[in-house]
Amino acid sequence: MRFLLVVLILFGCIESKESTLEESFPPSGTSTDEQGPSTNEPSSSEPSSGEPSTSEPEELEEPEEPEEPEDTHVDYPSGPYGWNPSMYWDQSAGSGYWTTDGNTIEDICLPNASGNQVCLKDHYRSTSKDIIFLDFSAMWCGPCNAAAEGEHAFLSHLESNGWKPIWLTVLLEDYSGSTPTQSDAQEWAQTHGLSSDTVLYDPSGEWYIGASGGYPSVHLIHTSNMLIWDMQAGWVGPSDGYWNDWLNFYSGSNGLLEYCAAQQGAID
Repeated sequence: MRFLLVVLILFGCIESKESTLEESFPPSGTSTDEQGPSTNEPSSSEPSSGEPSTSEPEELEEPEEPEEPEDTHVDYPSGPYGWNPSMYWDQSAGSGYWTTDGNTIEDICLPNASGNQVCLKDHYRSTSKDIIFLDFSAMWCGPCNAAAEGEHAFLSHLESNGWKPIWLTVLLEDYSGSTPTQSDAQEWAQTHGLSSDTVLYDPSGEWYIGASGGYPSVHLIHTSNMLIWDMQAGWVGPSDGYWNDWLNFYSGSNGLLEYCAAQQGAID
Protein backbone atom coordinates (compact mmCIF):
# COMPACT_ATOMS: atom_id res chain seq x y z
CA MET A 1 0.00 0.00 0.00
CA ARG A 2 2.77 2.41 0.93
CA PHE A 3 4.65 1.47 -2.27
CA LEU A 4 1.57 2.16 -4.41
CA LEU A 5 1.12 5.57 -2.80
CA VAL A 6 4.73 6.55 -3.59
CA VAL A 7 4.28 5.46 -7.21
CA LEU A 8 1.10 7.56 -7.58
CA ILE A 9 2.82 10.63 -6.11
CA LEU A 10 5.81 10.28 -8.48
CA PHE A 11 3.50 9.78 -11.46
CA GLY A 12 1.60 12.96 -10.54
CA CYS A 13 4.83 15.02 -10.28
CA ILE A 14 6.05 13.81 -13.67
CA GLU A 15 2.70 14.63 -15.28
CA SER A 16 2.64 18.07 -13.68
CA LYS A 17 6.19 18.78 -14.91
CA GLU A 18 5.34 17.77 -18.48
CA SER A 19 2.27 20.01 -18.37
CA THR A 20 4.39 22.92 -17.17
CA LEU A 21 6.95 22.40 -19.94
CA GLU A 22 4.18 22.37 -22.54
CA GLU A 23 2.86 25.71 -21.26
CA SER A 24 6.36 27.26 -21.19
CA PHE A 25 7.05 26.71 -24.90
CA PRO A 26 4.64 28.08 -27.55
CA PRO A 27 3.51 25.92 -30.41
CA SER A 28 5.83 25.60 -33.36
CA GLY A 29 5.64 28.50 -35.79
CA THR A 30 4.47 31.15 -33.26
CA SER A 31 6.51 34.18 -32.17
CA THR A 32 7.92 34.80 -28.69
CA ASP A 33 7.99 38.58 -29.33
CA GLU A 34 4.96 40.22 -27.78
CA GLN A 35 5.70 43.60 -29.39
CA GLY A 36 5.47 42.65 -33.07
CA PRO A 37 4.33 40.03 -35.58
CA SER A 38 6.10 36.76 -36.01
CA THR A 39 9.15 36.89 -38.21
CA ASN A 40 7.89 33.73 -39.88
CA GLU A 41 4.89 35.54 -41.39
CA PRO A 42 5.31 38.13 -44.16
CA SER A 43 4.35 41.71 -43.32
CA SER A 44 1.14 42.91 -44.89
CA SER A 45 2.91 46.14 -45.92
CA GLU A 46 5.48 44.24 -48.03
CA PRO A 47 4.66 42.80 -51.45
CA SER A 48 4.40 39.05 -51.68
CA SER A 49 7.37 37.16 -53.04
CA GLY A 50 7.63 37.38 -56.84
CA GLU A 51 5.15 40.27 -57.23
CA PRO A 52 6.56 43.68 -58.34
CA SER A 53 5.97 46.68 -56.13
CA THR A 54 3.22 49.04 -57.32
CA SER A 55 4.47 52.02 -55.21
CA GLU A 56 5.93 54.92 -57.20
CA PRO A 57 9.52 56.06 -56.40
CA GLU A 58 9.76 59.20 -54.33
CA GLU A 59 11.05 62.28 -56.10
CA LEU A 60 14.28 63.57 -54.61
CA GLU A 61 14.29 67.25 -53.70
CA GLU A 62 17.00 69.28 -55.32
CA PRO A 63 19.43 70.66 -52.72
CA GLU A 64 19.16 74.39 -52.17
CA GLU A 65 22.11 76.42 -53.27
CA PRO A 66 23.93 77.94 -50.29
CA GLU A 67 23.50 81.68 -49.95
CA GLU A 68 26.60 83.76 -50.43
CA PRO A 69 27.73 85.39 -47.18
CA GLU A 70 26.97 89.06 -46.94
CA ASP A 71 29.98 91.27 -47.47
CA THR A 72 30.37 93.20 -44.23
CA HIS A 73 33.75 94.66 -45.10
CA VAL A 74 33.88 98.42 -44.74
CA ASP A 75 36.83 100.45 -45.91
CA TYR A 76 38.34 102.72 -43.30
CA PRO A 77 37.98 106.44 -44.15
CA SER A 78 40.75 107.80 -46.33
CA GLY A 79 43.04 110.64 -45.30
CA PRO A 80 44.54 113.08 -45.03
CA TYR A 81 44.78 112.23 -41.37
CA GLY A 82 45.60 114.14 -38.23
CA TRP A 83 44.36 116.95 -36.09
CA ASN A 84 43.47 120.17 -37.92
CA PRO A 85 43.66 123.21 -35.59
CA SER A 86 40.85 124.85 -37.55
CA MET A 87 38.59 122.12 -36.19
CA TYR A 88 38.86 123.48 -32.66
CA TRP A 89 35.55 124.18 -30.98
CA ASP A 90 34.74 127.73 -31.95
CA GLN A 91 31.19 128.75 -32.63
CA SER A 92 32.40 131.67 -34.73
CA ALA A 93 33.97 129.22 -37.19
CA GLY A 94 30.59 128.34 -38.67
CA SER A 95 28.94 125.01 -39.33
CA GLY A 96 31.07 123.92 -42.28
CA TYR A 97 34.44 123.53 -40.60
CA TRP A 98 33.68 119.99 -39.51
CA THR A 99 34.32 118.73 -43.05
CA THR A 100 37.73 120.38 -43.43
CA ASP A 101 40.46 118.10 -44.80
CA GLY A 102 42.83 116.62 -42.25
CA ASN A 103 40.26 115.98 -39.54
CA THR A 104 40.12 112.15 -39.60
CA ILE A 105 42.04 109.97 -37.15
CA GLU A 106 44.38 107.49 -38.78
CA ASP A 107 43.81 103.81 -38.09
CA ILE A 108 46.07 103.03 -35.15
CA CYS A 109 46.90 99.38 -34.38
CA LEU A 110 48.78 98.69 -31.14
CA PRO A 111 49.03 95.92 -28.55
CA ASN A 112 47.10 96.24 -25.29
CA ALA A 113 47.89 95.13 -21.76
CA SER A 114 46.23 91.77 -22.46
CA GLY A 115 48.64 91.12 -25.33
CA ASN A 116 46.05 91.52 -28.07
CA GLN A 117 46.20 93.81 -31.07
CA VAL A 118 43.68 96.65 -31.01
CA CYS A 119 42.87 98.82 -34.03
CA LEU A 120 40.70 101.91 -34.28
CA LYS A 121 39.01 100.35 -37.31
CA ASP A 122 37.51 97.81 -34.91
CA HIS A 123 35.24 100.62 -33.70
CA TYR A 124 34.52 102.21 -37.07
CA ARG A 125 30.74 102.39 -37.55
CA SER A 126 30.25 100.54 -34.29
CA THR A 127 26.70 100.06 -33.05
CA SER A 128 27.76 99.66 -29.42
CA LYS A 129 30.02 102.74 -29.20
CA ASP A 130 29.53 106.15 -30.77
CA ILE A 131 32.33 108.18 -29.17
CA ILE A 132 36.03 107.35 -28.71
CA PHE A 133 38.29 109.23 -26.32
CA LEU A 134 41.78 108.46 -27.59
CA ASP A 135 44.23 109.42 -24.89
CA PHE A 136 47.99 109.66 -25.54
CA SER A 137 49.64 109.54 -22.10
CA ALA A 138 52.90 109.08 -20.23
CA MET A 139 53.11 107.18 -16.95
CA TRP A 140 55.10 109.95 -15.25
CA CYS A 141 52.50 112.61 -16.20
CA GLY A 142 50.34 113.92 -13.32
CA PRO A 143 47.30 114.99 -15.44
CA CYS A 144 47.49 111.64 -17.23
CA ASN A 145 47.10 109.85 -13.92
CA ALA A 146 44.27 112.20 -12.96
CA ALA A 147 42.47 111.39 -16.22
CA ALA A 148 42.87 107.65 -15.54
CA GLU A 149 41.52 108.02 -12.01
CA GLY A 150 38.41 109.79 -13.24
CA GLU A 151 37.85 107.67 -16.34
CA HIS A 152 34.99 105.57 -14.95
CA ALA A 153 33.13 108.57 -13.51
CA PHE A 154 33.63 110.55 -16.71
CA LEU A 155 32.26 107.80 -18.95
CA SER A 156 29.34 107.18 -16.58
CA HIS A 157 28.40 110.86 -16.82
CA LEU A 158 28.38 110.68 -20.62
CA GLU A 159 26.32 107.48 -20.58
CA SER A 160 23.74 109.16 -18.34
CA ASN A 161 23.29 111.74 -21.10
CA GLY A 162 22.67 109.10 -23.77
CA TRP A 163 26.18 108.65 -25.19
CA LYS A 164 27.96 105.32 -25.73
CA PRO A 165 31.61 106.19 -25.13
CA ILE A 166 34.83 104.19 -24.90
CA TRP A 167 38.17 105.43 -23.59
CA LEU A 168 41.38 104.11 -25.15
CA THR A 169 44.70 105.02 -23.56
CA VAL A 170 47.93 104.83 -25.56
CA LEU A 171 50.97 104.85 -23.28
CA LEU A 172 53.93 106.48 -25.02
CA GLU A 173 56.41 106.65 -22.12
CA ASP A 174 57.00 104.78 -18.86
CA TYR A 175 57.90 106.43 -15.53
CA SER A 176 61.45 107.10 -16.71
CA GLY A 177 60.45 108.47 -20.10
CA SER A 178 61.46 105.30 -21.95
CA THR A 179 59.43 103.22 -24.36
CA PRO A 180 56.68 101.37 -22.45
CA THR A 181 56.23 97.60 -22.34
CA GLN A 182 53.28 95.29 -21.83
CA SER A 183 54.08 95.05 -18.11
CA ASP A 184 53.87 98.87 -17.93
CA ALA A 185 50.45 98.77 -19.55
CA GLN A 186 49.34 96.06 -17.12
CA GLU A 187 50.58 98.13 -14.18
CA TRP A 188 48.71 101.20 -15.46
CA ALA A 189 45.47 99.25 -15.80
CA GLN A 190 45.82 97.66 -12.38
CA THR A 191 46.78 100.91 -10.62
CA HIS A 192 43.76 102.78 -11.94
CA GLY A 193 41.27 99.92 -12.02
CA LEU A 194 40.94 99.95 -15.81
CA SER A 195 40.30 97.18 -18.28
CA SER A 196 43.51 95.77 -19.71
CA ASP A 197 41.72 95.64 -23.08
CA THR A 198 41.54 99.45 -23.33
CA VAL A 199 45.10 100.25 -22.20
CA LEU A 200 47.42 100.21 -25.22
CA TYR A 201 51.13 100.89 -25.46
CA ASP A 202 53.40 101.97 -28.29
CA PRO A 203 56.59 99.86 -28.18
CA SER A 204 58.12 101.61 -31.21
CA GLY A 205 57.29 105.25 -30.55
CA GLU A 206 55.51 105.42 -33.90
CA TRP A 207 52.58 107.41 -32.54
CA TYR A 208 54.56 109.84 -30.43
CA ILE A 209 53.29 112.64 -32.68
CA GLY A 210 49.84 111.98 -31.28
CA ALA A 211 50.86 113.78 -28.13
CA SER A 212 52.13 116.85 -29.97
CA GLY A 213 49.85 119.04 -27.88
CA GLY A 214 51.27 117.78 -24.58
CA TYR A 215 50.38 115.06 -22.12
CA PRO A 216 47.71 113.90 -22.07
CA SER A 217 46.46 114.61 -25.58
CA VAL A 218 42.84 113.44 -25.71
CA HIS A 219 41.22 113.15 -29.12
CA LEU A 220 37.44 113.09 -29.30
CA ILE A 221 36.34 110.92 -32.25
CA HIS A 222 32.96 109.91 -33.62
CA THR A 223 32.79 106.30 -34.77
CA SER A 224 30.43 106.93 -37.72
CA ASN A 225 33.21 108.59 -39.72
CA MET A 226 36.27 108.62 -37.39
CA LEU A 227 36.12 112.40 -37.50
CA ILE A 228 38.10 114.18 -34.79
CA TRP A 229 35.60 116.45 -33.09
CA ASP A 230 38.04 117.91 -30.64
CA MET A 231 41.55 117.60 -29.20
CA GLN A 232 42.25 118.50 -25.59
CA ALA A 233 45.77 118.92 -24.21
CA GLY A 234 45.62 118.33 -20.48
CA TRP A 235 42.90 116.93 -18.25
CA VAL A 236 41.43 117.18 -14.79
CA GLY A 237 40.50 114.54 -12.22
CA PRO A 238 37.81 114.00 -9.56
CA SER A 239 39.99 115.67 -6.91
CA ASP A 240 39.98 118.98 -8.79
CA GLY A 241 37.55 121.61 -7.55
CA TYR A 242 36.01 122.14 -10.99
CA TRP A 243 35.53 118.47 -11.80
CA ASN A 244 31.75 118.83 -12.09
CA ASP A 245 32.17 121.81 -14.42
CA TRP A 246 34.50 119.66 -16.51
CA LEU A 247 31.86 116.95 -16.80
CA ASN A 248 29.15 119.42 -17.81
CA PHE A 249 31.49 121.06 -20.32
CA TYR A 250 31.69 117.80 -22.23
CA SER A 251 28.10 116.62 -21.96
CA GLY A 252 24.92 118.20 -20.70
CA SER A 253 23.04 121.36 -21.51
CA ASN A 254 25.06 123.10 -24.27
CA GLY A 255 27.89 120.57 -23.78
CA LEU A 256 30.68 120.01 -26.27
CA LEU A 257 29.37 116.66 -27.49
CA GLU A 258 25.89 117.99 -28.06
CA TYR A 259 27.25 121.00 -29.90
CA CYS A 260 29.57 118.97 -32.13
CA ALA A 261 26.84 116.48 -33.02
CA ALA A 262 24.65 119.32 -34.30
CA GLN A 263 27.25 120.54 -36.82
CA GLN A 264 27.00 119.79 -40.51
CA GLY A 265 29.02 116.70 -41.49
CA ALA A 266 29.79 115.75 -37.89
CA ILE A 267 27.99 112.39 -38.13
CA ASP A 268 27.62 110.12 -41.16
